[in-house]
Amino acid sequence: LGEPEDDCHLMVECMECWILADRETIMLYFGKGFRESALPSDKKPPESVGKAEALEGLKMATRDCVQKGTYRKGKHSYELLAEIDVAKVVAKCPWARRFVDLLEKKMSE
Repeated sequence: LGEPEDDCHLMVECMECWILADRETIMLYFGKGFRESALPSDKKPPESVGKAEALEGLKMATRDCVQKGTYRKGKHSYELLAEIDVAKVVAKCPWARRFVDLLEKKMSE
């Protein structure tokens, strides 16, 4: 349609994939009772984690968290997305890196 390729971006399967790139923030956010071992393996690139696996991992990792309760999309996901370290996300997620690089380029034009 004549639009530049840089104007097209495909989102990861779910925002939780990018959230998983910053486990330290997730642990701090949920606090006592958080079980990191229930999350998908950190050896797997976050952008390759499927939606069901990401959501189930977060649910299981947080089921004993008293302060924030069990992970739910909505309030938890948006608060975490605002708190995660962008540098950690772009270091582990190539599509996030591309997106951030192009945003920075467009904002400087």
